Amino acid sequence: MTPIRWLLAERATPKHRARFTLDLMARRAFSLVRELVKLQGAIPNFRRKLKASRPFAMKFEATRARYDAAVGVLNEVLRTPLPEERTARQVAIARRERQPSRVQKLGKVLAIRANRYAASTDFIGTFIDQLELVLQRLPLTSQWSRFPGELRKLRIRQLGPSTGSLPNQELETLEIRLKEMVELARATTKTTLGSNIDRLRKECGWTFDQLAAETQLAKTLILGHVNAGKGAHPSTLRVYAGVFSVKLNRSITVADLEKPLPE
Repeated sequence: MTPIRWLLAERATPKHRARFTLDLMARRAFSLVRELVKLQGAIPNFRRKLKASRPFAMKFEATRARYDAAVGVLNEVLRTPLPEERTARQVAIARRERQPSRVQKLGKVLAIRANRYAASTDFIGTFIDQLELVLQRLPLTSQWSRFPGELRKLRIRQLGPSTGSLPNQELETLEIRLKEMVELARATTKTTLGSNIDRLRKECGWTFDQLAAETQLAKTLILGHVNAGKGAHPSTLRVYAGVFSVKLNRSITVADLEKPLPE
Protein backbone atom coordinates (compact mmCIF):
# COMPACT_ATOMS: atom_id res chain seq x y z
CA MET A 1 0.00 0.00 0.00
CA THR A 2 1.34 3.44 -0.95
CA PRO A 3 1.71 6.09 1.77
CA ILE A 4 -1.29 8.04 0.40
CA ARG A 5 -3.50 4.94 0.36
CA TRP A 6 -2.35 4.12 3.86
CA LEU A 7 -3.24 7.64 4.94
CA LEU A 8 -6.75 7.28 3.56
CA ALA A 9 -7.32 3.77 4.82
CA GLU A 10 -10.18 3.42 7.29
CA ARG A 11 -7.95 1.57 9.71
CA ALA A 12 -5.59 4.56 10.01
CA THR A 13 -6.24 6.21 13.37
CA PRO A 14 -6.14 10.02 13.78
CA LYS A 15 -2.80 9.65 15.58
CA HIS A 16 -1.35 7.61 12.69
CA ARG A 17 -2.63 10.09 10.12
CA ALA A 18 -1.17 12.99 12.10
CA ARG A 19 2.19 11.24 12.39
CA PHE A 20 2.24 10.54 8.64
CA THR A 21 1.38 14.18 7.92
CA LEU A 22 4.22 15.41 10.15
CA ASP A 23 6.70 12.97 8.56
CA LEU A 24 5.65 14.06 5.08
CA MET A 25 5.96 17.71 6.09
CA ALA A 26 9.46 17.11 7.40
CA ARG A 27 10.61 15.25 4.26
CA ARG A 28 9.38 17.57 1.54
CA ALA A 29 10.80 21.00 0.78
CA PHE A 30 9.82 23.11 3.78
CA SER A 31 8.09 26.41 3.05
CA LEU A 32 7.65 28.51 6.17
CA VAL A 33 5.05 30.74 4.54
CA ARG A 34 3.01 27.75 3.36
CA GLU A 35 3.03 25.99 6.73
CA LEU A 36 2.18 29.16 8.66
CA VAL A 37 -0.69 29.95 6.29
CA LYS A 38 -1.99 26.38 6.77
CA LEU A 39 -1.93 26.84 10.54
CA GLN A 40 -3.61 30.21 10.23
CA GLY A 41 -6.29 28.75 7.99
CA ALA A 42 -6.91 25.88 10.41
CA ILE A 43 -8.09 28.15 13.25
CA PRO A 44 -11.72 28.55 12.04
CA ASN A 45 -12.03 24.78 11.66
CA PHE A 46 -10.43 24.41 15.10
CA ARG A 47 -13.21 26.56 16.55
CA ARG A 48 -15.91 24.57 14.75
CA LYS A 49 -14.53 21.26 16.00
CA LEU A 50 -14.23 22.66 19.52
CA LYS A 51 -17.88 23.66 19.43
CA ALA A 52 -18.87 20.26 18.04
CA SER A 53 -17.11 18.50 20.91
CA ARG A 54 -19.13 20.28 23.60
CA PRO A 55 -21.99 17.74 23.71
CA PHE A 56 -19.45 14.95 24.26
CA ALA A 57 -17.84 16.97 27.04
CA MET A 58 -21.16 17.67 28.74
CA LYS A 59 -22.17 13.99 28.70
CA PHE A 60 -18.75 12.98 30.00
CA GLU A 61 -18.81 15.54 32.83
CA ALA A 62 -22.37 14.60 33.82
CA THR A 63 -21.54 10.89 33.87
CA ARG A 64 -18.34 11.49 35.82
CA ALA A 65 -20.30 13.45 38.44
CA ARG A 66 -22.79 10.56 38.77
CA TYR A 67 -19.96 8.04 38.97
CA ASP A 68 -18.13 10.03 41.66
CA ALA A 69 -21.35 10.35 43.63
CA ALA A 70 -22.02 6.61 43.36
CA VAL A 71 -18.48 5.83 44.54
CA GLY A 72 -19.01 8.19 47.47
CA VAL A 73 -22.21 6.41 48.40
CA LEU A 74 -20.49 3.02 48.15
CA ASN A 75 -17.68 4.14 50.45
CA GLU A 76 -20.18 5.54 52.91
CA VAL A 77 -22.22 2.31 52.86
CA LEU A 78 -19.15 0.17 53.43
CA ARG A 79 -17.95 2.36 56.31
CA THR A 80 -21.32 2.42 58.05
CA PRO A 81 -21.81 -0.44 60.56
CA LEU A 82 -24.79 -2.66 59.90
CA PRO A 83 -27.71 -1.89 62.21
CA GLU A 84 -28.81 -4.43 64.79
CA GLU A 85 -32.51 -4.25 63.99
CA ARG A 86 -33.38 -7.04 61.55
CA THR A 87 -35.39 -5.11 58.96
CA ALA A 88 -32.95 -2.20 58.90
CA ARG A 89 -30.07 -4.65 58.67
CA GLN A 90 -31.62 -6.37 55.66
CA VAL A 91 -32.14 -3.00 53.94
CA ALA A 92 -28.50 -2.03 54.61
CA ILE A 93 -27.19 -5.36 53.32
CA ALA A 94 -29.28 -5.06 50.15
CA ARG A 95 -27.92 -1.57 49.62
CA ARG A 96 -24.36 -2.84 50.03
CA GLU A 97 -25.02 -5.47 47.41
CA ARG A 98 -26.67 -3.09 44.93
CA GLN A 99 -24.23 -0.20 45.07
CA PRO A 100 -21.12 -1.96 43.64
CA SER A 101 -23.20 -3.01 40.62
CA ARG A 102 -24.37 0.57 40.15
CA VAL A 103 -20.79 1.83 40.35
CA GLN A 104 -19.66 -0.79 37.85
CA LYS A 105 -22.39 0.11 35.34
CA LEU A 106 -21.65 3.82 35.64
CA GLY A 107 -17.94 3.05 35.24
CA LYS A 108 -18.59 1.35 31.91
CA VAL A 109 -20.69 4.25 30.67
CA LEU A 110 -18.04 6.69 31.88
CA ALA A 111 -15.32 4.83 29.96
CA ILE A 112 -17.37 4.93 26.75
CA ARG A 113 -18.10 8.63 27.08
CA ALA A 114 -14.50 9.40 28.00
CA ASN A 115 -13.34 7.71 24.80
CA ARG A 116 -15.89 9.62 22.73
CA TYR A 117 -14.87 12.88 24.35
CA ALA A 118 -11.18 12.15 23.75
CA ALA A 119 -11.88 11.31 20.10
CA SER A 120 -13.84 14.54 19.67
CA THR A 121 -10.84 16.58 20.86
CA ASP A 122 -8.12 14.55 19.13
CA PHE A 123 -7.68 17.41 16.63
CA ILE A 124 -6.16 19.57 19.38
CA GLY A 125 -3.11 17.34 19.76
CA THR A 126 -2.69 17.08 15.99
CA PHE A 127 -2.76 20.87 15.66
CA ILE A 128 -0.24 21.30 18.47
CA ASP A 129 2.12 18.79 16.83
CA GLN A 130 1.95 20.68 13.54
CA LEU A 131 2.51 24.00 15.32
CA GLU A 132 5.49 22.62 17.22
CA LEU A 133 7.11 21.31 14.05
CA VAL A 134 6.88 24.77 12.50
CA LEU A 135 8.26 26.40 15.64
CA GLN A 136 11.24 24.05 15.57
CA ARG A 137 12.02 25.16 12.02
CA LEU A 138 11.78 28.92 12.43
CA PRO A 139 14.85 30.87 11.29
CA LEU A 140 17.45 31.34 14.03
CA THR A 141 17.39 35.11 13.76
CA SER A 142 16.46 37.87 16.18
CA GLN A 143 13.26 38.65 14.28
CA TRP A 144 11.86 35.23 15.09
CA SER A 145 13.30 34.64 18.54
CA ARG A 146 10.25 35.78 20.53
CA PHE A 147 7.63 33.63 18.82
CA PRO A 148 8.45 30.10 20.06
CA GLY A 149 8.32 31.09 23.72
CA GLU A 150 5.13 33.12 23.35
CA LEU A 151 3.26 30.42 21.45
CA ARG A 152 4.37 27.59 23.73
CA LYS A 153 2.98 29.50 26.70
CA LEU A 154 -0.50 29.46 25.21
CA ARG A 155 -2.69 26.82 26.84
CA ILE A 156 -3.84 25.29 23.56
CA ARG A 157 -3.70 21.75 24.93
CA GLN A 158 -6.17 22.76 27.67
CA LEU A 159 -8.70 24.05 25.15
CA GLY A 160 -11.43 21.65 26.11
CA PRO A 161 -15.06 22.62 25.55
CA SER A 162 -15.65 23.18 29.27
CA THR A 163 -12.94 25.84 29.70
CA GLY A 164 -15.31 28.80 29.54
CA SER A 165 -13.75 31.89 27.97
CA LEU A 166 -10.31 30.31 27.65
CA PRO A 167 -10.68 29.15 24.01
CA ASN A 168 -11.45 32.64 22.71
CA GLN A 169 -8.58 34.24 24.63
CA GLU A 170 -5.99 31.68 23.64
CA LEU A 171 -7.10 31.26 20.03
CA GLU A 172 -7.36 35.00 19.46
CA THR A 173 -3.79 35.42 20.71
CA LEU A 174 -2.65 32.54 18.53
CA GLU A 175 -4.34 34.08 15.47
CA ILE A 176 -2.62 37.41 16.09
CA ARG A 177 0.81 35.78 16.44
CA LEU A 178 0.32 33.61 13.34
CA LYS A 179 -0.71 36.66 11.31
CA GLU A 180 2.43 38.46 12.44
CA MET A 181 4.53 35.43 11.56
CA VAL A 182 2.98 35.06 8.10
CA GLU A 183 3.65 38.72 7.32
CA LEU A 184 7.22 38.44 8.57
CA ALA A 185 7.80 35.18 6.68
CA ARG A 186 6.49 36.66 3.44
CA ALA A 187 8.63 39.77 3.78
CA THR A 188 11.70 37.75 4.75
CA THR A 189 11.17 35.20 1.98
CA LYS A 190 10.84 37.88 -0.66
CA THR A 191 13.97 39.67 0.47
CA THR A 192 15.86 36.41 0.85
CA LEU A 193 14.70 35.08 -2.52
CA GLY A 194 15.89 38.17 -4.36
CA SER A 195 19.25 38.13 -2.59
CA ASN A 196 19.80 34.43 -3.33
CA ILE A 197 18.87 34.75 -7.00
CA ASP A 198 21.24 37.67 -7.42
CA ARG A 199 24.02 35.91 -5.49
CA LEU A 200 23.73 32.76 -7.59
CA ARG A 201 23.51 34.80 -10.80
CA LYS A 202 26.81 36.44 -9.97
CA GLU A 203 28.33 33.09 -9.02
CA CYS A 204 27.36 31.82 -12.48
CA GLY A 205 28.95 34.89 -14.03
CA TRP A 206 25.74 35.89 -15.78
CA THR A 207 24.22 39.26 -16.53
CA PHE A 208 20.50 39.69 -16.03
CA ASP A 209 20.05 39.30 -19.79
CA GLN A 210 21.93 36.00 -19.70
CA LEU A 211 19.89 34.78 -16.73
CA ALA A 212 16.72 35.67 -18.64
CA ALA A 213 17.96 33.70 -21.63
CA GLU A 214 18.89 30.66 -19.56
CA THR A 215 15.62 30.58 -17.61
CA GLN A 216 13.36 31.76 -20.46
CA LEU A 217 11.89 34.20 -17.96
CA ALA A 218 11.24 37.85 -18.70
CA LYS A 219 14.01 40.13 -17.52
CA THR A 220 11.42 42.40 -15.91
CA LEU A 221 10.15 39.45 -13.88
CA ILE A 222 13.67 38.58 -12.71
CA LEU A 223 14.33 42.19 -11.74
CA GLY A 224 11.06 42.21 -9.87
CA HIS A 225 12.26 39.22 -7.83
CA VAL A 226 15.72 40.68 -7.21
CA ASN A 227 15.09 44.41 -6.84
CA ALA A 228 11.42 44.78 -5.92
CA GLY A 229 11.14 41.86 -3.50
CA LYS A 230 8.32 40.20 -5.42
CA GLY A 231 7.45 36.62 -4.61
CA ALA A 232 7.82 33.85 -7.19
CA HIS A 233 5.46 31.06 -8.24
CA PRO A 234 6.67 27.57 -7.21
CA SER A 235 7.16 26.61 -10.88
CA THR A 236 9.33 29.70 -11.38
CA LEU A 237 11.40 28.79 -8.34
CA ARG A 238 11.98 25.34 -9.83
CA VAL A 239 13.19 26.95 -13.07
CA TYR A 240 15.72 29.06 -11.15
CA ALA A 241 16.87 26.06 -9.14
CA GLY A 242 17.29 23.97 -12.28
CA VAL A 243 19.42 26.39 -14.29
CA PHE A 244 21.62 27.27 -11.32
CA SER A 245 22.14 23.57 -10.55
CA VAL A 246 23.25 22.84 -14.12
CA LYS A 247 25.56 25.84 -14.39
CA LEU A 248 27.19 25.43 -10.97
CA ASN A 249 27.28 21.63 -11.18
CA ARG A 250 25.76 21.19 -7.73
CA SER A 251 22.28 20.76 -6.34
CA ILE A 252 20.39 24.01 -5.81
CA THR A 253 16.90 23.43 -4.42
CA VAL A 254 13.85 25.64 -4.01
CA ALA A 255 14.51 25.51 -0.28
CA ASP A 256 18.02 26.86 -0.93
CA LEU A 257 16.55 29.83 -2.80
CA GLU A 258 14.30 30.64 0.14
CA LYS A 259 16.87 29.94 2.86
CA PRO A 260 17.86 33.06 4.84
CA LEU A 261 21.55 33.82 4.99
CA PRO A 262 23.08 33.92 8.53
CA GLU A 263 22.83 37.27 10.23
